Amino acid sequence: MGFKIARHAWREEAVLNMPCDKNEDSRTYEQLLESEAHYRRLVELGPQMSWRAAPDGRVTAMSPNWLSFTGISHEEALGDGWAALQHPDDAPRILALVQRVIETGEPYDARHRIRAADGS
Repeated sequence: MGFKIARHAWREEAVLNMPCDKNEDSRTYEQLLESEAHYRRLVELGPQMSWRAAPDGRVTAMSPNWLSFTGISHEEALGDGWAALQHPDDAPRILALVQRVIETGEPYDARHRIRAADGS
């Protein structure tokens, strides 16, 4: 087993050489793939309209149900594109809640209205 640090003008890099069980690594990787596939099926086939956001609040992914319901493209929904679809009466509360979640990291559960693809 060895450890070395390579220093470059623009970065430091650490390399750790350890004996490993290739079979165990393969099983772990396969389990990770299965877990991700299961999660993806839940998101894509479930009735909920879910999304994923970065720690700074920018939306990074939307479920197919959300995109279908709102009628906007995935690209339009990314970042803060979702905010334009909030009902005007709900928007101030939801945007303030999202900002608080970004600042505190606490989970939240909120009900709010969004504009559907037909404009309702």
